[in-house]
Amino acid sequence: MRPVNGSRVLAFAAGSGITPVLSIARALLETQEKSSLLLVYGNTEASNVMYAEELKRLQERYRERLVLKQVFSRSNDGDYFGRIDKAIINHSTKAQGGISSFDLAYVCGPEAMIHESRAVLSASGLSQEQIKYELFTTSTTESTEINTQGVVEITVILNDRIHKVSGEADEFVLDLLLEEGIDPPYSCQGGTCSSCICKIKEGSAEMERNQVLTDKEIENGYILSCQAKATSAKLTIDFDDV
Repeated sequence: MRPVNGSRVLAFAAGSGITPVLSIARALLETQEKSSLLLVYGNTEASNVMYAEELKRLQERYRERLVLKQVFSRSNDGDYFGRIDKAIINHSTKAQGGISSFDLAYVCGPEAMIHESRAVLSASGLSQEQIKYELFTTSTTESTEINTQGVVEITVILNDRIHKVSGEADEFVLDLLLEEGIDPPYSCQGGTCSSCICKIKEGSAEMERNQVLTDKEIENGYILSCQAKATSAKLTIDFDDV
């Protein structure tokens, strides 16, 4: 199924997932004068937005047919704060007539976003034929064996306070914190929601499972505390620097 002149198109992209979506958007707006597009684009912050200038030009040129909503997971400067999820999908489309009013949807980004977006769109009336998707990165879905041993000392920065925790390195970081009465943000405890994300400031840790963080985020030191185990004797993590 392809858009025809007069189609109402919906697109969700995250990070470098904007690359194929931008090509679709450009072709749609330039060749189909009666078609319109709602584009919801997720990033960590404004400085990481790819093709920012081109998106701005498209907005200015097709202001009557292109609606762009920016989602930032580490900044309040966008239209939404967080990651593209059910709440953002529903809210961003509501003002445009709701999901069922769109003829076609494109989704490109991490695996977790793909699955949630498809589920929300399908539940709201779009058929599988109307939903096109592409993964730009493959996340780890199988458990990774982590070799840990001994005791780990963890320094935790949370809500501008510093906590000290020690425990068996074989336990998940989040579990160690909860056992000590520390209340970091978390939700699913299965590595799929990103609520428990934090940044490593010192030491090292590895995750058993990850369906949310991109390779770049992992390289920059971010981990899901519910899936991470310390691989160094000392570990400092910061929940405020996310």
